[in-house]
Amino acid sequence: MFCSKCGAQNLEQDNFCSKCGESLGSDPAQTAPPQQADVQALYAAAVGYKKTSYHMPYFLRFDQQGVGASWHWPAFFVTTYWLFYRKMWLWGLLYILLPIPFGIVDVAFNSAYQGITGLLYLLAAFVLIPMYANAIYYRHIKKKIADVQAQSPSRKIALQQLQAQGGTSPAVIIVAVILFVFMLPLMGILASIAYPAYQDYMQRAQVSAGLATGAHYQRGFEDYVDKNREWPRSLDELGYKPLADSDNIDEVSITHGGAIIISYRGNTTLDGRSLALVPAKGSNGEITWACENIDLDPSVLPATCR
Repeated sequence: MFCSKCGAQNLEQDNFCSKCGESLGSDPAQTAPPQQADVQALYAAAVGYKKTSYHMPYFLRFDQQGVGASWHWPAFFVTTYWLFYRKMWLWGLLYILLPIPFGIVDVAFNSAYQGITGLLYLLAAFVLIPMYANAIYYRHIKKKIADVQAQSPSRKIALQQLQAQGGTSPAVIIVAVILFVFMLPLMGILASIAYPAYQDYMQRAQVSAGLATGAHYQRGFEDYVDKNREWPRSLDELGYKPLADSDNIDEVSITHGGAIIISYRGNTTLDGRSLALVPAKGSNGEITWACENIDLDPSVLPATCR
């Protein structure tokens, strides 16, 4: 299809000339009132002449009925990318920073509302933004048109400026491709570093959890010694039942010498391995404890047990 004004060739489905912005024969704006046709031409120039088929019905509805809700899938799946792609830089930055105020609330209230703030963030990021994305973009385009019209001496110049300033940002696509190409191997490298560190952290946390459980038995042990003036030789003497339903600890036992043995399970590195909490009576009669490694990897032990 050729433009009757400038002669530029366009696609059959185009509503406006991609070169001069003139309405093409297939566009309903030709039969619309002149004022409405002019508004549509401004919208098309600001959005991009080849991108009007989706946005124009919403914009015209918003003009007549006011802005409202309408679901937008790109704003749901790739929100930040879509905002930057549509040159809504401030909105894109605000979306990136959106978790910060919710995090501040968590810290300020000592995480008392952690579940609620998390739910509100998900609602804002993945429901409200996609639901009102068309309305947000409509407001953005209306402001851009108003700013250009206030500075342009003629309609033709306004259309040209809108076409130059509006539309989409190809740079976002290029950046996205570059990030995709280079970030994949980088993410693989980071994962190869982070995963062993995470495994080490989890093992040390599991060992610490075992020591915290052992502290409970230590208190019972000390109470028993105060009453009986001798070391207990089993959990039965302390009145404790065998440990059950623990994901991290296989067994807690007491040797005849009074040492509390903590045996671990679950993690492949810790499974079946143990450490001991060994009591000793000081000169003043108080019981002191020493943490002694039996067969655990020293790297997962706290400093007091190495």
